Amino acid sequence: MWKQSNGFTLLEVLAALVVWMIIMTLLLPSLVRINQERNNFKLDRGARLLLTKELENVRLSGGMFIGKEIERNGYRYRLYKSIEGTIPAICAEYLDYRKREKRKCVYWDEEGE
Repeated sequence: MWKQSNGFTLLEVLAALVVWMIIMTLLLPSLVRINQERNNFKLDRGARLLLTKELENVRLSGGMFIGKEIERNGYRYRLYKSIEGTIPAICAEYLDYRKREKRKCVYWDEEGE
């Protein structure tokens, strides 16, 4: 009748490997994109944190903000003062993982109103 089977045949193993390779080929680009977006989110969060700290320093010291460059975790953030319309802002520019220039700003009222 049936032979005593002790494992998989070579054909079954190869078929399983082909299925896994197809699945990984379809999922790998999505996983890489998700990882890049997660890292971009970390850069955005770091920029917001730097801006918040600088804004608090300006408010506590009551002085003017002087632009500067800060390097954190291998990325360079350029902080500068900007006036958009009549509203002053402290902005940060940096390059994300795709080497696109990003800009984040925080706004404040200089008169303290």
